[in-house]
Amino acid sequence: MNTKKRILFVGESSHLDTGFGNYTKNILHGLNKKGNYELAELSCFRSNRVIKTEPWKVYPVAVDLDDPLYKEYDSNVLNQFGLWRFDIALIDFKPDIVIDIRDYWNFGFESYSTLREFFHWVIVPTFDSQPPNMEELLIYKNADTVLTHSNWARYELQKYGIDAVGTVPDSVDSSIFKPIGYSKAHHKVKFGIPDNTLVIGSVMRNQKRKLFPNLIEVFANVKNKTNKNVVLYLHTYVDEVGGWDIPSLLLEYSVMNDVLFTYKCKHCGRFYPSKYQGDKTVCKFCGKICDMCSVNNSITQNDLSLIYNIFDVYVQYANSEGLGIPQLEASACGIPLVTLNADVMNEIGSTLESTLIDIKYKQRDIETNTLRNYPDQTDCVNKILEYISMPLNDLVKKSKIIRKKLKENYSWENTIDIFHNVISNINLETNNSWYDKTKPVSLEWQIPSNLPIRDTIYYIIDNYIHDEKLKKTYFIENLITRTLNGFVSYQNKKIHYYIDTAIEELKVYAKNKLAIEKFRTNIVKPSKNLNNFLNY
Repeated sequence: MNTKKRILFVGESSHLDTGFGNYTKNILHGLNKKGNYELAELSCFRSNRVIKTEPWKVYPVAVDLDDPLYKEYDSNVLNQFGLWRFDIALIDFKPDIVIDIRDYWNFGFESYSTLREFFHWVIVPTFDSQPPNMEELLIYKNADTVLTHSNWARYELQKYGIDAVGTVPDSVDSSIFKPIGYSKAHHKVKFGIPDNTLVIGSVMRNQKRKLFPNLIEVFANVKNKTNKNVVLYLHTYVDEVGGWDIPSLLLEYSVMNDVLFTYKCKHCGRFYPSKYQGDKTVCKFCGKICDMCSVNNSITQNDLSLIYNIFDVYVQYANSEGLGIPQLEASACGIPLVTLNADVMNEIGSTLESTLIDIKYKQRDIETNTLRNYPDQTDCVNKILEYISMPLNDLVKKSKIIRKKLKENYSWENTIDIFHNVISNINLETNNSWYDKTKPVSLEWQIPSNLPIRDTIYYIIDNYIHDEKLKKTYFIENLITRTLNGFVSYQNKKIHYYIDTAIEELKVYAKNKLAIEKFRTNIVKPSKNLNNFLNY
């Protein structure tokens, strides 16, 4: 009899060089080596045209533009995060445990799956700032096991009654991210940078919470206060949707010729640092069109390690971080770290004995209702000036210390062992069997009149949907709130929302549950399209 626990890992595809992708890859490889588990991956941002090399079952979520199913895939923004394939993958793989490590708005749909009673749900949310909102808390409370990416997040969530049982931090492969074995001056010259140049570096997505305007202002002030040759290296993509207008910021602070970006040619495959040349330029090696590096035009981890090794100091400048993996990657390369004295960044900076920037003020963000951190610009300028004025021997000592601390505190082996211990202690007896008979779901509803709104919703769940866990979800709480308010806001408009509207939404849920039950109990067989998905 096979007693191995069956685990479905949901997240960004393990073939991607993203933070979530690398986390997925490392954890699944580590658990696979343990030999105790049957593993599968619901693989977001992967289509079935990506060559499969993993030793575990893979369910690709995405479809290509020319696929007949693309219109369906594109019809709901949550489909890219797994919504339209989640229940089908569950029925096919029949996991004991489902694990998701992403942001709560990526995996919220898993909490109200019609198959929720059949699996133990483990989540590792990237909690980056407080206070949490109501949706967040309800999703976390619906999980069977909550872990966090940082100790700070764990303790903060415990204040709100979330029993986070452990920390499984993101880590880095210090055999890939490591110091170069030759002169840093020579390394810079190899990339066309004068050997006497001091490089302040940062690797961040061009997102609102990344403080590019503040960092560029800091750099301009540093440059004005030293006679040394200093450049800022931003490994980012300028034309990110919703990102900062970085070229305008470079003009505003008169540093257009002092900031480097990474370009990679899709034709010859080579990459190189360059002053801003627009989104596309002419490749310096082959003369063909070359693009700025981005998620869709990324370099390998080995090449990114070479980029880090150009830096003399690394600066993480963000108003919040779930962890901030580039801080770890730079530290593994022995690059002195400057980060904010707040929340997760403080935890990492303190652990790695790095330089912490004072917080000038906190400001509540209107979109998330969370408190965001804003650094003291003068303090950052002064501390970077201290670094670039240090004797070489002192910088070498700092380099060795930070790499040593990184290897002691952030390793995939430790993170995998924590996962293994948590999973080993999960009691699966509360799960319903995947082989249970069909659950009774009725679409013929007779609802007593004059019941309070919450009682009406609960009456439908108890008598027709038969899913006690559904009552604890944000999905149901949101139905009740909308009905009590009498409206829902959509695109700056208020749309009437009555109890009849909520009942119709519950009927859609019940119809879906009925259809899924027919698949689960083999009354209905998968279509050809679904078989293509299931048999990658």
